[in-house]
Amino acid sequence: MKALKILKCSDPLMWYSERIGAIVPFLGEDVDYKGPIYWSRDSGGYKNIILKGDAELIDIEGNEVNQLFDQNNYPQ
Repeated sequence: MKALKILKCSDPLMWYSERIGAIVPFLGEDVDYKGPIYWSRDSGGYKNIILKGDAELIDIEGNEVNQLFDQNNYPQ
């Protein structure tokens, strides 16, 4: 399963500004007015963006997937 690791936050108003180092779900890629983005889910369960330069796409598997949802309190 693909996921995103947040490396930095270029905009302090983004939802992930205090989540540097967190691994979050990967929902896709796109381009919007801010440039290239990844789609993810914030901890409230809403679909939200991460600037592509602020994260890296990684592979996780098995038990790591469950830990991802537990760690971030995502609705399942």
